[in-house]
Amino acid sequence: MKGQIELFVGPEPRPLRRILTPERLRAVPRLPGVYWFVGVRPGRPGLQVLYVGKAVNLRRRLAGYRVAPPGRLPPALARHLTHVQEVRWQPCPSHAEAVRYEAELLQLYHPPGNRQGTHPHSRWFAGMLAQGRDLLLTRADKPLSGGEWFGAFTQRATFGILSRCLWRVWSASPKIPDWPLGWWEGSGPRLVRFHFSEDRGGERERDHWTDRLRKYWLGQSDELLTWLRQEAVAWAERGAWKRWGFEADLAQLERFFTRQARALGALRLACGTTKGWLAAEQVERALALSRLLPRHGPHPSPKPRVLPIRTDSDSAAGQESSAEGPGDPQRKQRHDRRT
Repeated sequence: MKGQIELFVGPEPRPLRRILTPERLRAVPRLPGVYWFVGVRPGRPGLQVLYVGKAVNLRRRLAGYRVAPPGRLPPALARHLTHVQEVRWQPCPSHAEAVRYEAELLQLYHPPGNRQGTHPHSRWFAGMLAQGRDLLLTRADKPLSGGEWFGAFTQRATFGILSRCLWRVWSASPKIPDWPLGWWEGSGPRLVRFHFSEDRGGERERDHWTDRLRKYWLGQSDELLTWLRQEAVAWAERGAWKRWGFEADLAQLERFFTRQARALGALRLACGTTKGWLAAEQVERALALSRLLPRHGPHPSPKPRVLPIRTDSDSAAGQESSAEGPGDPQRKQRHDRRT
């Protein structure tokens, strides 16, 4: 009978209560800072950092974890709560410093309980190099020597999508067998070469492509998208699969320009850099800080309340005016009956 009862015993509804005891919480300062959960992951030896977070008030935040059921926590964190063996924290001078420190810990430990900001190495960079009448476009994990570089971006498939759109415009033969291998799979090729002969406009046309691409990667102008939309109409008129796939790719490029290229352009401007790219770690820290500012930015100071100084005559006049206030007719009738 005892064994049957134990089969129905569920997990601890609040697994952090055994670690975050009242005595332990009293030792946590009421200051901004960073905290992290340490435990043992199944199949991995030694202690591992399972989750990293920041708080304006460390004690209040950790006290919330003590009573919060797993169902109210992010699923990635809830899956590892039962493996937590220790909770640590580090006070910071300000919440902004806590955000920066949290970003560094996320990039250092890649905790499984976090999703955002844990993989800066998954970002990629776009390279562009003009050699004679050739234009080389490349995708790399870090900027290389030579050419212009832009990033760091996410969504590696964007490079392949852009390459397909440019190939549609550049290729004189839109037949499927003429397409290079790998252009329709995953993130596409790592290197694309376009040769501009005299009948294709030569170096002048290559410079037009370079200028449009540069403005697109920097988030300065969507001239490239406008030009590709015009070419999509010409592509359909040639009867090459009509517009199948072309408009879908253009929609992806437009979202990438709005959400990433422009955002990184604003970050570069805020950092005061003249380069076309920022390091992946620097982008992660800047994005973490930018997510903080809309919620915890400076609040306008409240207007001081000015209390009027009232004399005895003012008090008597105020009592009389309050008895016969225009906003209360019933009070005025009662005053008339008394007089």
